[in-house]
Amino acid sequence: MVTEAEKLLAHEFAEALGISKKTLMQYEREGKLPSAKRYQSGKLLYRYYTPEDLIIARQKLNIPPPFPIQRRQLFMNLKGGVGKSVLSYNYAYRVAKLGIKTLLIDLDAQAHLTTYAGLHPEKIKLTLYNVLLEDLPIDMAIQHTSLPTLDIVPSNLTLSPLELSLFGRHAREYRLQRALQPIKDKYQLIVIDAPPNLSLLNVNAILSVQDLIVPVMADFFSYDGLRLLFESLAQFRKDLVYELENVYVLLNSFNALETVCQQSRKALETHYKDYLLKTIVRKSTTFSKSTAAQQSVFELEPSSKAAQDIDSLVQEILGFSYQSQANSKHKR
Repeated sequence: MVTEAEKLLAHEFAEALGISKKTLMQYEREGKLPSAKRYQSGKLLYRYYTPEDLIIARQKLNIPPPFPIQRRQLFMNLKGGVGKSVLSYNYAYRVAKLGIKTLLIDLDAQAHLTTYAGLHPEKIKLTLYNVLLEDLPIDMAIQHTSLPTLDIVPSNLTLSPLELSLFGRHAREYRLQRALQPIKDKYQLIVIDAPPNLSLLNVNAILSVQDLIVPVMADFFSYDGLRLLFESLAQFRKDLVYELENVYVLLNSFNALETVCQQSRKALETHYKDYLLKTIVRKSTTFSKSTAAQQSVFELEPSSKAAQDIDSLVQEILGFSYQSQANSKHKR
């Protein structure tokens, strides 16, 4: 059964393909695309599509992937409480809703991301612990979410002793990178949520990704954690000869009316200008509501400023959204 969260209206589906709604209807009449699904509300019959329909339609119309190569991205900050799990889940959900096969990986034993995805950590038997320590194929630890294009490698308290268990292993810093190799063609986007520390597990994560996204709150404690993180990254470059392709700093929970927020933003613009994203995630009760409901902000309040800011984040980092795709060569 298709949930409300999965349904894309005709204009959304057309925009994600980069064509007009009129052209979409024409393609369906000509048999170039399958006909829309339909559901009844009252006396009216509505057309709808799913994220999986987007995948099929792109193949039939020979539309190239929204971004050319698989992206592996890590949400991390050495300070806790900056909203990593909330941001990473909603970011991945938004991309998956646009018909992109997406995998979440929860590296934190507290399992906030796993819980947000609607799973029960205490009931999960296979996690990243089994993958990294017992060489379990990672696809055996993957769980499905309510969105068909979004999967997750979940976490629970079994991850707690992983650090000590990995310490004596050969090439211990690269075990996650190697574990991901067999599924590199299955998912176009892999999003990792990391715990707030510089552990061996997080070193594995850094060495497995191309992009690092660092959420910071608009306060000076987060700013100090950011300084420590950049010092650690410099040490990685020296010791492990590894360079991330992109490092993004994301200002989260921003309130323009608060003086400390304005001061923090100015400090970030002064010292981290080359890394600071233009997108700012504004303070919003929608995030806390969605966490409690174990739903994305797009399911709970799709028109909220929280949803708008996540959509802006996706567009800035990946260059992909309904609106950006509508300008592609396929539009008529």
